[in-house]
Amino acid sequence: METIQNIDWALLLFVNGSHTPLWDSFFIFITDKYNWTPLYILLAIVFIKKLGLKNGLIVIAGALLCFALTDIISARIIKGLVERPRPCHTVIGQMNIWNPNGCGGAYGFVSTHAANTMGIALFCILVFIRKIKGKITGPMVLLLILYPFLNGLSRIYLGVHFPTDVLCGWLFGGIIAFGLFYGIDKWVLKIPDKQ
Repeated sequence: METIQNIDWALLLFVNGSHTPLWDSFFIFITDKYNWTPLYILLAIVFIKKLGLKNGLIVIAGALLCFALTDIISARIIKGLVERPRPCHTVIGQMNIWNPNGCGGAYGFVSTHAANTMGIALFCILVFIRKIKGKITGPMVLLLILYPFLNGLSRIYLGVHFPTDVLCGWLFGGIIAFGLFYGIDKWVLKIPDKQ
């Protein structure tokens, strides 16, 4: 366990300590959830256009439910049970971490940003891979892979999460996305898998 913590600190300090004005601006922009609104709007439009109004709205509702589940469980249950301080709330972190956006809540495990973004991204990726035909699938899947990766990296870069907070957040979000997608696909969606 001590070895994992040492690696966690080393990676965090390396990523957080490599900041430049350009990367600072980039990751401060990336971490702001409101700056991703155009992606959410684009996804809603594509789902309705490609799947029809009823199925498109079901998929949108599924993505919103995925967000709600990852958000509530990670922020209100897991963090309270684990009680792992954010790095910026530790003595070492306060002396060594560059933290321009403030530290956030007391606890960091698991990263809610990572869980939310991976949950939404993987849920939508599964929709594209399994249900949507056409050339749009490839670019959208690539964009959806970048979405949680950049968000997670931004949380480490800005000093508010350890790498393991982010990795476990991604894992948790992925589990929720898989379960939710396959449940909705089996019992709610009325569209066959693409051929």
